[in-house]
Amino acid sequence: MADAVLICNLALGMIGQNPIKSLSDDTYEARTCNIYYQHAVDKVLQSNDWNSAVCHAALPADVSVPIWEYEYQYILPSGISPEYPLCLRIIKVDGGDDWERRGNKILTNYQPPLNITYIGRVKENLIDPMLAEVIARKLAVDMSVRFTDSAAKTQLLKSLSMADESHAKRIDARESKPSNIISDNWIKARL
Repeated sequence: MADAVLICNLALGMIGQNPIKSLSDDTYEARTCNIYYQHAVDKVLQSNDWNSAVCHAALPADVSVPIWEYEYQYILPSGISPEYPLCLRIIKVDGGDDWERRGNKILTNYQPPLNITYIGRVKENLIDPMLAEVIARKLAVDMSVRFTDSAAKTQLLKSLSMADESHAKRIDARESKPSNIISDNWIKARL
């Protein structure tokens, strides 16, 4: 499985730069990786329901209640606890669609505990090799401006990044059950 240094070195290799030994190295490459790495990871993880980043939590109601409109609010996982990584994107709230995300909270009328499925900022060792490659390619695109003046190289990296991501999404989708689509009158009218 992957780690941050491996992903950064894959990205650096894609743009023809020297590898690093650690993110704390006192090199231009390591400092640049430190600037772009977490943002690239979060962007990629938020872009899809990656199986290796799907998390579940049963949230207790917050002691304070919303001012109006909803009866309960729930604080999203903040990543303080290893079993509940930082919530990057909510996939599903058990009970239905009557909820809203506002900042780091879910507001709803659903009683506690609130069971959610979400994309979390998981540890790199949980990221599969294809997803690591997608993250590395996105990181290479983001960092290419700092390492190369070639717009053509950056464009090529973007094209390769899109192709990698598309392929990885197809493979990842094969490892999970399909979502149920509830048919309604609008969908039936389109058939």
